[in-house]
Amino acid sequence: MEVFLNWGRAEAGADASADGSAVLSGPRFLFAMESRRFAETGTSASPLAAAEIAQVVIKEGTAPGGESRYLVQYDARSRQYQLIGGHRRPDDGTIEHTVIRELEEELTDFTFHQDSDTVTELRRFERLAVSRTSGVLTRYRIVLFHLRTRRERIVLGPADRWVRERELNSGRADDGRRILFSAPTDLAGGLAGLEPAVPAAPAGAGPSRWGLVRRHPWEAMGLVLGLLGLAVSILQLL
Repeated sequence: MEVFLNWGRAEAGADASADGSAVLSGPRFLFAMESRRFAETGTSASPLAAAEIAQVVIKEGTAPGGESRYLVQYDARSRQYQLIGGHRRPDDGTIEHTVIRELEEELTDFTFHQDSDTVTELRRFERLAVSRTSGVLTRYRIVLFHLRTRRERIVLGPADRWVRERELNSGRADDGRRILFSAPTDLAGGLAGLEPAVPAAPAGAGPSRWGLVRRHPWEAMGLVLGLLGLAVSILQLL
């Protein structure tokens, strides 16, 4: 009953051992079973779900003495970094509409403008994997895009960060978290051959404070009201 009554999707791909209490939730139990089935049968395993995914490579220019970096976003449900993008919805006219919608939904202060922004399809490929959110073996049809823009910078939100190519290829960020990156390695010129979307950010640049406020308006309002209440209380004591 613990398994069937505990069905939090965010727990499916949790980095925990698949024994004892670690699997006493529906998603983790399903993830453990599907991972075992996939490990035993390999690519001959029949997927239980299918999804079409749009992802976009957003490249930062090379800083002096440094190397190019690529934008990823942390997904708390699957507990990993991944490229900006997501599932194609039934009302998305084309997969290009999907990637534009995802850019506008996931990036802070980003509105796609035809005269300054361009998304170019790089590759289409398939990937068979156990979903870290639903827990089932899924056939992913992935369309990889490349963003070019005239913007001076991309405003980062609290879940966004730039990672180096070696981090992408290793599948692990320097902070130890997993990076989901499935792009084929046979792109013409590789990632290094792609044109940067924006120039290198100044040293020490991080997530925008205003971006945090826009993403969490109610929390920001609560903080302001709390500070005002504290100030009033202090004034009454004087």
